[in-house]
Amino acid sequence: RQIGYALETAQFRGDFDQIDRLLHTLRENRGHADPDAELVEALDTLLYLLHFFDLEEEVFARLYQTFDQAASSVYGAPLTLVARPPVDQQRRLCIGYLSGDWRDHVMGKMMREILRRHDRNRFEVYIYATDAREDAMTQEIKGYADHWVTLAGQDERLAAEAIAQDGLDVLIDCS
Repeated sequence: RQIGYALETAQFRGDFDQIDRLLHTLRENRGHADPDAELVEALDTLLYLLHFFDLEEEVFARLYQTFDQAASSVYGAPLTLVARPPVDQQRRLCIGYLSGDWRDHVMGKMMREILRRHDRNRFEVYIYATDAREDAMTQEIKGYADHWVTLAGQDERLAAEAIAQDGLDVLIDCS
């Protein structure tokens, strides 16, 4: 986590020498803690931040592998997805959208038009709400979904399992 904060600070200050030293630390595989929740949280932030720096693919791959191993020990085994039949002309493509902002909010406003314009003969639309707040726009957006699922207040693992059971072809996280 400290490396992530230090990179952000060095980037803000334009301290390219410090950035080079910190990236060297990552290249040398130093600065890692035990694979636990703190490591997962730190790597989650760091891996996002590193997309703004010029870093070798091998270093990214190693950090992602470390994250994957730590995340498995923290969150458990990945979910098994429901197998869908191959996409063909006989069935609609199942698309899910996940957000906590299906209301009069910038995300709701942006997505409303996209959802409205889906060809309902070709796409089956699932909308997952991670926030229970609703308003008039929520009611409109609900009308563009084949399936509306409120996940607000659910345990993250149970919510992920519910989504996995829907057997989507594509899931888009709008948050």
